Amino acid sequence: MNEAHPLISVVMPAYNAGRFIREAIDSILSQTYPNLELIVVNNGSTDETLDIVQSYGDRLFCCSREQRGIAPARNMGVEKSSGDFLGFMDADDIAHERRFEIEMQKFIENPSLDMVFAHMTNFHDGVSNSDRDPIPGVVPGSLLIRRDSFFRVGFFEAGPKAAEFVEWLIHARSLDLRETICPEVLLRRRVHSDNIGVREKAEIQQSYVRQIKAALDRRRSAEGYD
Repeated sequence: MNEAHPLISVVMPAYNAGRFIREAIDSILSQTYPNLELIVVNNGSTDETLDIVQSYGDRLFCCSREQRGIAPARNMGVEKSSGDFLGFMDADDIAHERRFEIEMQKFIENPSLDMVFAHMTNFHDGVSNSDRDPIPGVVPGSLLIRRDSFFRVGFFEAGPKAAEFVEWLIHARSLDLRETICPEVLLRRRVHSDNIGVREKAEIQQSYVRQIKAALDRRRSAEGYD
């Protein structure tokens, strides 16, 4: 382990992301933090995604799997990783160049932390100056977590659409993992016509509610409140 700059493994699942993935990859490869590995999981893409990823050669690690959802793709990336810390990134978003430098500084300032998030802005693809006001980015794309802390929680469970992260986060908080959120905007999240959050917003919101209720019910049952 490099004590000064521990290795961060960045996991990026990609499904038919050919329109955007260069920007996402470049934003990770241009990070000011000096010790990163990028793992791109080609999640059954049928467009030019794989060709674009492979064009980067040994600047990143690429693996492929059949398309079975984003949770199994993230899990595969974690399995292939070797970093002391795990970061996540979506293939259509853009990271600030100092994202991991700033997030890692939080762990240096407070060694008891398990995971760090950052603020983010949403922007509309193809529309200049469309960034919305910053909001807390409690999403996979801004998460940096200690490897051993991640495995205390366990892998992401495949669930309805994009809602599996809510279940994972509820579990993490039930284990009292210590977290903080950087005040800086370190992620720009792209809104576009193929974005899951646009196409299935109502379904995802309903799924979030169901998963939160189910998780709370399980916790209450475990604590003897039935």
